[in-house]
Amino acid sequence: MPLTNRLPQEARERALALCLLVTAKPTPSPVEQERLFAELDALLFGVDEAFTQWLLEHPQFQPIREYLHEVRAEYEYDRECELARALVAAGDESPLARFRSASWYDDAHKFELAALEPFAPKRVLVIGAGPFPTTALSFMQAHPDACVTCIEIRAEAFTLATQVARICHCEALQIIHADALSLEDFSAYDCVIVGTVVGVSEIEKRRVVEHFLKFVPTSTLLVIRTAIGPGKIVYPSVDLTQLAHINYRVLTNPPQETFTMIITDRRGPEN
Repeated sequence: MPLTNRLPQEARERALALCLLVTAKPTPSPVEQERLFAELDALLFGVDEAFTQWLLEHPQFQPIREYLHEVRAEYEYDRECELARALVAAGDESPLARFRSASWYDDAHKFELAALEPFAPKRVLVIGAGPFPTTALSFMQAHPDACVTCIEIRAEAFTLATQVARICHCEALQIIHADALSLEDFSAYDCVIVGTVVGVSEIEKRRVVEHFLKFVPTSTLLVIRTAIGPGKIVYPSVDLTQLAHINYRVLTNPPQETFTMIITDRRGPEN
């Protein structure tokens, strides 16, 4: 279903104002960031393409777009760290009930698990685990027989993710502390999933896509998350021209309407 929430001009102006506020210097406090992003997320849910394009093309927005993506990525990292620490302190999953994005995560993973079901991957690698490796955990819980590995570049996130996996009864989750762009052998996996904020700037995102297209074997299912619709305002998106030489499909109608999966098929006709 296309996005059809036609908001009045004042809603567009407010969304722009929120983007400017959240990227202002000095950086807003975590409490203020949460308030601003919560309001912005509510405004962006379900908006039509005209709303999105108005904001993306606005002369006040264009200079802050990449910085907004950086701020958003750090904001989400920090709040996942806070959640992970709360899980570790509680020794159980009860803090999830107070996490604003918990239902979003659940809906996204159900959508993605259904999309991956026809491929039946058994050896999955998630690039960019974060401190709360929810993609990996949801896959393991849905497919207990699968072997799932994460790669995380930040030491803090690596440590927290390891602890959270135990709390969520996914002790078998393998987490590697490394820069995924320094690795070139992905032959051990039949599915590689690249996170939305692995590569935030346009230059970084292009480098990320180039790396995995080059080094992930063509027999391995390569899945790349990207912003979609109003998500392009707060998240980086893949330049689809990089995929022009391969078959791929962008999954439509994701539940959050802000990010989705690109499922590639790089097998040649001989396969």
